[in-house]
Amino acid sequence: MCITMLIVMATRNVYVSDDDAELFSEAAELGGGLSPAVASGLRLFVEAKHRESAGLARVELDVDEGGVTVTKRFLGRRLLKHRQQSEQHLVVTEIFETARQQFAVYVRNIPTWTFTGLRSDGAGWGPADYEAVVRSLRIFPTSEDLKGVLTTEQWAAFERASEGQLVEDLDI
Repeated sequence: MCITMLIVMATRNVYVSDDDAELFSEAAELGGGLSPAVASGLRLFVEAKHRESAGLARVELDVDEGGVTVTKRFLGRRLLKHRQQSEQHLVVTEIFETARQQFAVYVRNIPTWTFTGLRSDGAGWGPADYEAVVRSLRIFPTSEDLKGVLTTEQWAAFERASEGQLVEDLDI
């Protein structure tokens, strides 16, 4: 007894302009054939459009780790940017919701500058002052975990941002 299976695949014609022929040839070579290369490109395109419609973008943040600046990169959307000024420092806290529904808290602690070019204590600025900027990133799995590290004012702003529309499209 012999069983034969017949698989019928849909055929799609893709018309390529002369200007793009070299690109398609290179993609076919790198992708193991034109069909896998096109499918891979279409997957990336569809994923990018889904991220875009969800309001997600690539976020890159510089973080200080043991004297070395490391760029941390992830997909997310900024929910909140909060500034707290004192005589000595400006603390900027940004909260992002990540693609995996976690929360990233980015804090920059910056020495206070004055318009006269002097520090608030009257002394001039030097190289040590530039190195005094501290940048950190912490990840929290849930908003409840996040609540414990935010001030009351920051938490209230976070709740408002979480509930509201963060982008308003204007037809102006």
